[in-house]
Amino acid sequence: MENIRYTFGDIESGMGFIAEGLSLSERDTDLMELLLNAIYDRSESADITLDEVISNHYSGTPAEVRSWWTNWS
Repeated sequence: MENIRYTFGDIESGMGFIAEGLSLSERDTDLMELLLNAIYDRSESADITLDEVISNHYSGTPAEVRSWWTNWS
């Protein structure tokens, strides 16, 4: 698997495949999307913060988006 490159679309497609195949909840899918957005943004800028990733991709504030997983059980 040396030097294999994947596009953002490839990774996004894989995420959707897993989310659908496992019938994930909206909360689980949101977390996977946040992870995907963080991977993409960090590949562009290694020093970006999570709050900046959230601000780049979500209309809510970082605190609001973080609250989606507060007390998650």
